[in-house]
Amino acid sequence: MSKVRVEPNYFKWGVFLVVALLIITIWIGYVMPLLKPGGVVPLPQPTETKTEVALGTLPISWQVNSIWSYDESDVDGWGTMKVYYGDWKFLGTLTDDTPTSLTLPAGIRKVKLVIDYGSNNVGFVDKEKTLNQPYFENSGVYDVDNDGTEELYFDVDFSEAGELRAGESQKSITSNLFLIKVDTTLAITKTVDASGCNVAGDKYAEGYVSNWDGMGYGFKLVYLKVTLPDSGNASYADPSNSYFVLKDIVIGGKKFSDVGSFDVANRQWVISVPNVKETSEPEQGILFYYDRNLGATWCNIIIHAYTKFPTTGVNITPTLVITAVKPDGTTYTISATFIFSS
Repeated sequence: MSKVRVEPNYFKWGVFLVVALLIITIWIGYVMPLLKPGGVVPLPQPTETKTEVALGTLPISWQVNSIWSYDESDVDGWGTMKVYYGDWKFLGTLTDDTPTSLTLPAGIRKVKLVIDYGSNNVGFVDKEKTLNQPYFENSGVYDVDNDGTEELYFDVDFSEAGELRAGESQKSITSNLFLIKVDTTLAITKTVDASGCNVAGDKYAEGYVSNWDGMGYGFKLVYLKVTLPDSGNASYADPSNSYFVLKDIVIGGKKFSDVGSFDVANRQWVISVPNVKETSEPEQGILFYYDRNLGATWCNIIIHAYTKFPTTGVNITPTLVITAVKPDGTTYTISATFIFSS
């Protein structure tokens, strides 16, 4: 007689398992909290719905005071300030030291304050100090008016100024534009000429930038070269001889090491100045600023060369030429001749 095989009832066991899990969930989530002293059943928290309110127009009265970084006295005649928003849409021109009424378009709270020196050579904007105030976020350069010269601009966000309150017709905002005055009458004072150059080794000639109009002034370096006076001098620097090898230049504590090869035809080295593509761009170059408490010799100069003159009684007389740019894009030079002797 054959046996009958009884298949397990998977459906029944599945239903049992689901019911058991449901009972455990209810016990842990609802019954156990009630058994604790002061226990309550946790209830689902309502989801907060945020509704963004569309920003309307915002009338502002914006006064930007142009002041000297050194002592915060008033500075006039340095240039103009214009305000743009969005994709360089013109909003208005600010009058220096005077409240100017502007209306920010609906939804717009960020603008660009554009600086244009024009043909004026009073000073450069102190970007670091100007950025260190409310609403100013960062800076950049852009040729806003397509005149071939990049203008400095500041990104300014008026969101934190808030919207108009009852009784207000416009938001009154005051900012400062800090400037460093430009010194165009500078010179170089030598302090040390190099000697003993017939002994192979590193030699140094030294000096400092002098003849300052005073503290609070500066110059912006855009081009740097060292020249030799004649073919006799040049023969010592010729790479085939390498009796005189320029290594680097230090100005105001900044080292310029990208010297490049000696240009035999023009008897010179051109030393690379970082971030300078056009010497006529006032927003390029490195700004050297005579701040208070630095001392008269603060902007030091060091010419470093490796020498191994083959004979005594020889003088190599390199001339250091610093080219600086003015706010209007024109340039001027500061130079001095040093001596490397055997």
